[in-house]
Order: sequence, then C-alpha cells, then structure tokens
Amino acid sequence: MLSPQQAQPAEPHPAVDVQELIYRYVSLWNEHDPALRRQRIEKLWVPDGAHFWRLGEERGYAALEARVIRSYDKWIAAGKYVFQAAADAVRQHNGVRFSWLMVPTDGGAPEGRGSEVLLLAPDGRIQADYQFPA
Repeated sequence: MLSPQQAQPAEPHPAVDVQELIYRYVSLWNEHDPALRRQRIEKLWVPDGAHFWRLGEERGYAALEARVIRSYDKWIAAGKYVFQAAADAVRQHNGVRFSWLMVPTDGGAPEGRGSEVLLLAPDGRIQADYQFPA
C-alpha cells in the first residue's frame, strides 16, 4: 500500500514553458543550418533520448540528428513545405501532447499532419518522443 506521500503525483517540470518547447521542437524540423540543428537537438533531448516513429526508433544525438536530416531533406529542403505546430498542446505531469501540420509554403491546406507525445526528463528535456502521423 502506498503512503499518501507516495501516492501524490510527481511535481511537473515548473520551468518548462510548453508552448516554447513545442515552438523549439517544430522549428528544429524546419532548420536548414546543420550546426544550429545539432545545437537544437542537444537542447531539446537528453543524451540518450529517443524518437519513436512508424518506421523505427532513433536513440542518442547522432541518430536523432540523422532522423531530422532525413525528414528535412525529404519534406523541407526543396522549399515546398514547412512544419507548423497546431494550437493544441497539453501537458500532464512529465507528458506533453501536441499536433503538427505540414503545410505548403505558398499557402493552402495541410498536406501532412500528425501528433507527438513527449515524455520529459527531470531537467525538462525530451526523454522519449512518440510520433503518430495521421
């Protein structure tokens, strides 16, 4: 049996601004500068952080960087699309859920969408990132 103190949920990360976190996360996937991309990865994820997606999983900064580069090269580099966060981010303790859109740079309806569930480490960086494309 848990004591009342043990049964209390963990205090959420008070220093984490969810909207700012989501902005930084989505901006990473649009970043064209390789050095800035790597810096952003290190500021967003813990060193052994993971990204889980329908085709696999990536762990650690080098694998995360390779994943972001593949996505950037496929969707963003040609200048036809940009990723945007939807205005639906919610946080529950160390979990954050939000949706994203891939929209044409010249306007129009989204051509891709999905959602993410982020599990944050005690320092507020991403420990695990689960992607669900729609």
